[in-house]
Amino acid sequence: GTPRAPAARALPAPRFVETLGNRFDLELPVAVDLGKLAEALEQRLHEGKLRFERRNVKVEGVGAGSDGKELVLKLRIEAGTWFRRTKADVFMHAVPFLDEATHELALRELRYTLQSEDLLLRAASWLTSPKLLAELQGKARLPLAPLEAQAREAAAKLAADVSKRSDGLAQIDVQRVSVDALSLHPGYLLVLVSASGEVHANLGTLLK
Repeated sequence: GTPRAPAARALPAPRFVETLGNRFDLELPVAVDLGKLAEALEQRLHEGKLRFERRNVKVEGVGAGSDGKELVLKLRIEAGTWFRRTKADVFMHAVPFLDEATHELALRELRYTLQSEDLLLRAASWLTSPKLLAELQGKARLPLAPLEAQAREAAAKLAADVSKRSDGLAQIDVQRVSVDALSLHPGYLLVLVSASGEVHANLGTLLK
């Protein structure tokens, strides 16, 4: 199925940025809980099918944490052949970033550690091979378009509120909404969304 974007916390208060003329810019920060981020990544990775060196590899669970500098993902992996299955925890340390070409959350600066009670698995270099981990990195991506849609709804609501409070004198035309940047914090990911457009005065209302 189509991977879901992580659910967001309630939007913090939008903030207008000073612009010239009748143009406006609006900042709409969205705070995403790391627990929700882990759930979305788990769905994405669980649906993906990995096969490496005649072994089937499946991600059974994902946990997420952060110290504010790195995102740490705990991937519960089941791997093996048809006659032998075993499990291990792969800890993926990474920095999330905005892939502007695809409008997705992606990961870079990856490093890995492995934990398993299975001595044979711990000695299996294939589990932490660059090729397999590159496949995991490639699948650990999430679309941000749903967050843009949420921000667009918030901007539209704000525009309607401004029009109502001005008795229809001011009309806000929201023309563009986009995700501009990501920043990591302890416990959550901050997604900075911006909206821009024009403010129009409804002269017809004044002349009535």
